[in-house]
Amino acid sequence: MILFVIFIAFSCSDARAALHLSLNDAVDKALEASSQIKSAESDVMSADHQAAAQMTYLLPRLTFDANYRYVTNVPSVTLGPLGTIQFGDYNNYSVGPTLSYTLWDTGLARDSWNSFKNLAEARKQDLENAKIQIQLSSRLAYFRVQLAIEELKLVTDSLKVSNAQYKDISDRFAAGASSRTDQLDAHREAQSMELNLEQDQANLELAYRDLSALLLADTQAAELDPLEETYKSFASANFSPPGEEHPRIRSLQHVATASHLASESQSSSLWPTLQVSARASYEYPNTILLASYEQNTVQATLTMPLFEWSRTRHLSSEKEAEAISTEYRREQLKTDLQRDWDKTKIQLETYRRQRTLNAEMVGETEEISRLIYSSYKNGRTNYLDVQSANLRALEAKVQAARTTAQFLIQSATLESLSKSNPIHSGVSTHE
Repeated sequence: MILFVIFIAFSCSDARAALHLSLNDAVDKALEASSQIKSAESDVMSADHQAAAQMTYLLPRLTFDANYRYVTNVPSVTLGPLGTIQFGDYNNYSVGPTLSYTLWDTGLARDSWNSFKNLAEARKQDLENAKIQIQLSSRLAYFRVQLAIEELKLVTDSLKVSNAQYKDISDRFAAGASSRTDQLDAHREAQSMELNLEQDQANLELAYRDLSALLLADTQAAELDPLEETYKSFASANFSPPGEEHPRIRSLQHVATASHLASESQSSSLWPTLQVSARASYEYPNTILLASYEQNTVQATLTMPLFEWSRTRHLSSEKEAEAISTEYRREQLKTDLQRDWDKTKIQLETYRRQRTLNAEMVGETEEISRLIYSSYKNGRTNYLDVQSANLRALEAKVQAARTTAQFLIQSATLESLSKSNPIHSGVSTHE
């Protein structure tokens, strides 16, 4: 049974070797597959169209107008020998193009256009932030698979050692050089390692499922970069603290600016608006003459609200309050990002120092394990000491792998919080 489990573990490893999936490949696939990013891209497109539509209010407008009117009573008058004269006709129509332009609106249309442009820029920053979050999620999932693979390998190696020791002790017991108790303890240790192997295989399966869900692809047939190789690509990376350039902060800045401009646009409605228009039409009737005629008109219209129950002022104040609220949220976000960056930086440096200690512990516990087993074979120690030494050696190796994985997790998190975070950020991974 033990040999079968080991065979399955290495068979899975061989199957994964058929396809190599680097960290950057995983990020690219996650970005391509993400519905969140596709949604954000649609939001950007929508905001761009909205801004483009608002810009048209700054330009002249050409329309084609046509109307038809039927009346049941047409006024008329009888003028002696001239007979009865009708002032109009039952059928009335007017057809023609109209060119109109807002000559002056105190900046209403321009402020509104600039407001929508800032909202479009905010959506673009939201898209960049979505990419950063997908990059972070895919990296963390990738690191967890790497750690699960490393833990499975370490437990597999420990199981081999336990099986070898169990066989050795069984041979010694058969020769009368070891006790039945030691043989049973060795067998129990091998079984315990086998259980750990089963659990680590399940953990690896779960980690692969998470990565596959992000990439929308089956990753269980893929070989990933070695954990230590990925560490080398991040070991010397430097990341700047978050600042005004972070997409989340820039998004809120654009939203605040948009609200300020929307408030100014609303305030402009309190002032006069001057519109001019020119129309060329084909009309019927020509007052008392029942005939069609061409009519050209030029018109100027000046409008200004006199009393509206302060509706415009309330709308303007609403947008200004929204702008102030967004600015406060922006300042709070800057504080939160800086706090998270500082905490992550501290954790990163802690794991960097722990890696050095872990390397020393792994070497020492392996040596102690070998020495104690040699001492046991010479009859100077009991088998419980051997078990304890084997367990400490395994724990040291697993802890070293987990520390490396945590270092990578904190590095990726720190990058997502950094001042500027282009996708992949130039960090080279093993290809």
